[in-house]
This record gives sequence, structure tokens and C-alpha cells, in this order.
Amino acid sequence: MEEWKECRQTIARLDQIIVDLRKYGFGLVTILLGASGFLYQSTEMTLGGTLGIFVALLVLIGALFCIDRYHEIFLRGAVERGQVLEDLLDMGLTRQISRNTEMLKTDTWGIGIYLLFCAADFYLAVGSVVDFRDWEVLQRSMVQDRLFIYMAAGFTLLWMFGIYRYHRTHQ
Repeated sequence: MEEWKECRQTIARLDQIIVDLRKYGFGLVTILLGASGFLYQSTEMTLGGTLGIFVALLVLIGALFCIDRYHEIFLRGAVERGQVLEDLLDMGLTRQISRNTEMLKTDTWGIGIYLLFCAADFYLAVGSVVDFRDWEVLQRSMVQDRLFIYMAAGFTLLWMFGIYRYHRTHQ
């Protein structure tokens, strides 16, 4: 019974760490995305400056994701141990909570937010270079602008695919 209590306390601590990480991390990324959008629109930036901000934000999003997943893996270990102990003690709290979170697809919603952050970063960076919603403007844009758009799209898609694959292999 003592091990089960310690297991539940560990689950609660790890869960609180993840909640705080997401609360502050998502807030920080949202503020930085807003600031970058404002910066892109209010100043004349070079492609290098735009690319630097774009890549820095993608790296920040990726780092936040990795830290989140790191703690999530520890939480899963504690939950699995709690389930084993509860089977031995003829209890079912941890199993019921796990079942409910799986039904709500909380992992899928979490990964979706990271992917949306990557897409927003791309949209803001590319939107500062050229109005990519207007196909004619895009076709008339300069070669380096188009090259930036293709590089940013490729890098964003690669980054998003990496996040998605990491998520799927560590479920």
C-alpha cells in the first residue's frame, strides 16, 4: 500500500510538472509568435533576419515538445506501475483515469497544439516575405523570396513530421 501511495504522489507531481510546462511554455510561444508577427510587419527585415526568427521559434517549439515528452514518458511509467499495484490490491483508480484520458484523446490534442505552433510560425514568416495567398503575386515574387518560401515550407514540414513521428513512437 505504501508503494501505491508513493506511486500516486509521483503521478501527481509529474502531472503538475507537465501542466505547468504546458501552461508557461504555450504562453511563451504564443507571446513570441505574436511578437514575431508584429516585428515582421512593423519593420523592414532581411530574409536572413526573418529566417533567423523563424528557425529560432521552431527550435523553441521543438525543445518544449521534447521536454514535454520526456516528462510524459516518466508519467507513463508511474501510471503503468500504479496499474500493476492496483491489480494486486484489487483497486482501479489509475486504470480508470488512464481509460478516460485515452477516450478523450488528450495526447492527440496536445500534439496538435505543437503542430499548430509550427504552422503559425511558418505562416507568419512567409507572410512577412510575400502575400502567398495571392498566386499571381507569388509567381511574380523574386527568386530569393520563393526560395525562402520553399525552404521554410520544407523545414516546417520536416519539423512537424519529426514531432509527429516522435509522438507516435513514444506513445
